[in-house]
Amino acid sequence: MHATANRVFTFVAGLIYLLLGLCPFVPGLLRQPMPAADPRALAVNVHYGFLFGIFPMNIVNDVMFILVGVLGIVAAADVRTSRIYARVLFVLSLVFTILGFLPLRIDSLFGLMPLFGWNVPLFLTTALFSFYFAWVESPVAELGEPVMEQ
Repeated sequence: MHATANRVFTFVAGLIYLLLGLCPFVPGLLRQPMPAADPRALAVNVHYGFLFGIFPMNIVNDVMFILVGVLGIVAAADVRTSRIYARVLFVLSLVFTILGFLPLRIDSLFGLMPLFGWNVPLFLTTALFSFYFAWVESPVAELGEPVMEQ
C-alpha cells in the first residue's frame, strides 16, 4: 500500500477521536463538574464530566467519538474512502462548531450532547484540518494507477 497524506490524516484523526472516546472510561481522566460552575443541565447526564478537566463529555460524546474514530481508522485503507471520511468529518465538525456557539441549550443539542467549552476549539481545529485534506490536498495516485489531470 502506498501512503498518502489523505490516508495518514484519516488514520490519525480516527485514532485521536477513538482515544478521546475511550479516555473518559479511564478512572481519573473524567472530572465531575462542580454544580455552581456548570449551570447547564443535560438531559443525558450519564457519564457526564470534563475529560482532562477541560472537554465536557457525556456518554453520547463518548459513543460518537468512538464511532468517528473507528470509521476513520477503517476509512484510511483507501484514498477514496479517506477523502469521503474527511468531507463528512468537515461537515460534522463545522456544524458542531457553529452549534457550540449558540445559546438556549442549542450548544448542548437540547441536553443530549455537550458541544460547548473546549469542544468548540476541538471541532474547529478538526474542521480546518479535514477541509484541507478533503478538498485542497490532492491524493497521490496509488502505484500502478494513472494520474488523472484535473
